[in-house]
Amino acid sequence: MPLSEHEQRLLDQIEQALYAEDPKWANTVRISDPRSHYKRRLVKASIGFLLGVVLLMVGVVINSLPFGVILGVGGFVVMLAACLWGLSSWKRMNGFGDGGAPAGGQRGGGRTGQRGGGSRQSFMERMEERWRRRHDER
Repeated sequence: MPLSEHEQRLLDQIEQALYAEDPKWANTVRISDPRSHYKRRLVKASIGFLLGVVLLMVGVVINSLPFGVILGVGGFVVMLAACLWGLSSWKRMNGFGDGGAPAGGQRGGGRTGQRGGGSRQSFMERMEERWRRRHDER
């Protein structure tokens, strides 16, 4: 349902007020491609991973028993968390996650019969397709 003229004018006024108040935030919100957000998250995850490696190495080099072990384990946990965060961002950026749209603009559906890396089907859809093919071959 389209907006009325009055509602459209109010929306434009709100948008202009937000842009005047904080242009940096308004510009960030206007970005149409959500992949840029996930790219920033990948960079942050990479920095977190490197920080975890440094903490792990410092924990190994420090030879005092309780502090060195705690620092090493903490570094490993930071590395693991950064990897998981980066992997989830990478999957969403490329359209494999539930939260993002695929790079091609479609979600699943159009490629049901293809095999290989181009198919973006869920596990259950692939199993149903195999079941149908098995019964069709008989």
